[in-house]
Amino acid sequence: MTDPKANELIKALIADLDKEFDPAKTAEALKAIRPFALKEEDPLVTKVLRLAYQHLENNDSFEIQIEEEEEDENGEMILVEVDERTDAENVQHMISLMLNNQNEYNRIDLQSYRDLLYEEL
Repeated sequence: MTDPKANELIKALIADLDKEFDPAKTAEALKAIRPFALKEEDPLVTKVLRLAYQHLENNDSFEIQIEEEEEDENGEMILVEVDERTDAENVQHMISLMLNNQNEYNRIDLQSYRDLLYEEL
C-alpha cells in the first residue's frame, strides 16, 4: 500500500502474529487497515481484507493457503508444494503481499486469496 500508516499497521500485525494468533484481534486489525485500501481505491485489497476478517470472525481460524510458484531452471514459473502453515503464517503471508500491492505477482496472489475466501463463504 502507498500510505505509510497502512504499512505501519500491516507491519505491526505481522509482528503481533509472530507472538500469538488471536482471531478476534486479527480481524480487528484487518478492519483497521481496510479504510486505507478504500482511500487508495484498490478494490482487490479492499475485498481481500473484508473477506479475510469475515472468515476469521466466522471460523476463528485462517486455514486459507495459496499455492506458490517459483522459477525453474528454464526460467518458467512452476507450482511448488507448500508445507502446511499455521493460521498466523497464512495471515502474515496474505497481508505481507499488501505492503507492495502494486507488484504484479503480489496482485496475482491476492486474487488467489480473494477467490479462495469466496469459496469458503
